[in-house]
Amino acid sequence: MTWEELWSRFAAAQHLAPSTLRGYQRDLELFLRYWDGQIATPKELRSHHLHEYYRLQKRQVSLATAGQRMRSVLILLGWAERTELLLLNPGAAMKIPKPNRPIQPVFTPDQVQSLLAQASQGRGFSGLRDRALMELLYGTGMRAGEVVALNVEDIDLSDSSLQILVGKGSCRRIPFGVAVG
Repeated sequence: MTWEELWSRFAAAQHLAPSTLRGYQRDLELFLRYWDGQIATPKELRSHHLHEYYRLQKRQVSLATAGQRMRSVLILLGWAERTELLLLNPGAAMKIPKPNRPIQPVFTPDQVQSLLAQASQGRGFSGLRDRALMELLYGTGMRAGEVVALNVEDIDLSDSSLQILVGKGSCRRIPFGVAVG
C-alpha cells in the first residue's frame, strides 16, 4: 500500500472537519517530502525515521508546531495499525509532549466598554451590526468562525438562543440576549 492509498482510506474513514484533514495532510506531505522518496511505502517506515524527523522539526520550528506535525503522522499510523492496514506501528511508543499554553488574559470591564464603544462608532446599519457582533462574541463566548458561520435559521428568537455547529458536525445551543455593556 502506498502513502497516497493509506491517506485516502484514512480521510474517507474519519469524520473530521475539513480543516483538520487538510492540516493532517499537510503535515504528512511535509514528513514525506523530508524523506524524499526514501520511504516509499508505510511498511518501510521505522521508528528511527520518526525520531530523526521530530528532532529536526524541534530545531527548525516552535515546539508546538513540531509536536503538531509529528502528532499528525502518529495519528495516521495509529489508525492504520488499528484497522490492520499496518501490522506494526513504528510510532506506537513515541510520546510527543503538548506544550503548556498560557492562560489567556480576561478583558477588564473598562476594556469591554472600550471595545463596545469602538464597535458602536459606525453610523446606521454598520454601527448596529458591529455592536451586535461584539455583544454576541463577548456575551456568548462564541468563536469568530462560529459567528461567521451563523445563518438566519440558526437564530431562535422565541427562546433567545442560537444553534451552532461544533466539531464534527454536532450542534450546540447557546443562549443570548442580555447586553454586556
